[in-house]
This record gives sequence, structure tokens and C-alpha cells, in this order.
Amino acid sequence: MKKTVYLFGYLRKDCPFDLEWRKHAHDAFVAAECRVLDPARGHAEKLCDPVEVCDLFAPHELFHRDRQDILKADILFGVIQPRPQDRPPVGSLVELGMAHEMPGQRLVCLVSQDPDITEHPFVKETTTMIFSDLYHALDFVRANWL
Repeated sequence: MKKTVYLFGYLRKDCPFDLEWRKHAHDAFVAAECRVLDPARGHAEKLCDPVEVCDLFAPHELFHRDRQDILKADILFGVIQPRPQDRPPVGSLVELGMAHEMPGQRLVCLVSQDPDITEHPFVKETTTMIFSDLYHALDFVRANWL
């Protein structure tokens, strides 16, 4: 059966890495015949900061659309690499919390090198695996879950 993957993490147009890792992960999962759900779908060119995201959707629409996507997902895969100028990754952490409360077994895979993120007890409780490298994380998911 085809797996469904939900991508979570920062959505910032002014940081090319945020869109590059999503493109790379999307392509890797599609090549593995997965269905990919990305909150940026159809809007990546418009995303700059949370204020612009909220201009695209009313807050309740954004929350419930992403919640429905998380409900459908077998795998949550995300990258959170905060930079000093960033705001806290509130949306990404809410997505982890939503996934934790959903019924059924899910793989929740986080890529981060920031100990403020990776060592936080809530993050440890809500993730299945934490990696410091995107490519190792993708290899692990492909080898063990697809």
C-alpha cells in the first residue's frame, strides 16, 4: 500500500534551504511511490513568513487543513534548523503535537542539529527518530518504512 508522507518545518521563502529540503524530500518520496502532503503545496512562491501564510488562508482553514493532512499521513518528515534571526518554530511544534495525539502508528522523523530543539522533552516524546542530516534521515525512512 502506498504510504502518505506529510512534510513539516519552516516555510520561509527568504531561506532557500527551507524550500530546497522540501523539494529534495518530495522528490525522494515520490520516487519511492509515496503520496506527499506539503503545507506549501501550490503556494511556495508566495511564502515568506507566517503573516503571509495567514493571508493565504484564514487561521482556522490553515489549522484544519494541516490537521486533516496529518490524520492521513503514515509518516511525518520535517526539518527544523533555526537560525538566530528566526522566530520559534511554533507551527512545526504544534504539528508534532497533533501527530502525537492521532490514533495509529506513525513514523515521525525530525532532522535538526539544534540541541534546543532535539533535547526538548516534548520533541523527544513526539518524535520517533531524530537525525542531524537530511540524507541519512531519507535513507533510513526508505530502508525501513517504505
